[in-house]
Amino acid sequence: MAHVSFSSTFKFYNFYGQGGARLEANLSVYAKADNEPDENSWLFSLLDLLCFCAPSAHTGELKSIWVDDVINYARWKIFANKLGNEWNGFTIYSTVMLAVDVSFLAVPGVDAGHVGSQSVPTVATYMSLLSIIGSVLSSVLLARQNLAQEESAVGAATFMNRMTRWGVGCNALGIMFSLPFVLLMWAMISFLLALCYVIFQSTDRSSWCVMIPGAVLVAMLALLPVWWGRDYLGWLPRQPWVGKADPHQSNHNAGVIQAPGVV
Repeated sequence: MAHVSFSSTFKFYNFYGQGGARLEANLSVYAKADNEPDENSWLFSLLDLLCFCAPSAHTGELKSIWVDDVINYARWKIFANKLGNEWNGFTIYSTVMLAVDVSFLAVPGVDAGHVGSQSVPTVATYMSLLSIIGSVLSSVLLARQNLAQEESAVGAATFMNRMTRWGVGCNALGIMFSLPFVLLMWAMISFLLALCYVIFQSTDRSSWCVMIPGAVLVAMLALLPVWWGRDYLGWLPRQPWVGKADPHQSNHNAGVIQAPGVV
């Protein structure tokens, strides 16, 4: 009896037998109104750039999970497990960066500011430490929240409905889920600024002739993943084949069982 009830609910939410039936799990069956505001406002676009385009990546996944106030619980579990693994990894990286920053402050000459003031490397290292603490704290809180929402489809649907009903859609969740990564990146950038200031404040030309080419080479190698992944970042040029469906690829999304959301 329960199987028949679930099957009927599944058909009802996907407009089974109708002309506008849902053919893929990540597609909406409702047309967007002309006066409906766009979720991707200029504010979100600015925050997305400051957050290294991590929120837009999470938002894209969330929009394929939460469609028409219906949650795809199978996809949600995969997404939640992936987030948990990422946050655990960021916690380990943050711990390493915390030790590096504290050790860097103990290097002679780093805190060489005037009396009553802090030097530029010291201030940048302090900012790195604050960002690391924020990354660890957000990772712990999000991991605990994630475990609480992963227990059932109803709990996950209730969580998504509560977080997306304020008119910002999945954008707020995308920003929140990317906080551990973003804060860790800001910590690394702050530490890099402090390190570069200590290295390049020397007036020795021979040191500059060695360090500048080395720094350029390291920067190019470090940014190679960004260049290779440019097709998935909205602010970089996309290749012409990105976004086009492969006619020889079978559709694996049709028929995915969904759990009704709380509407």
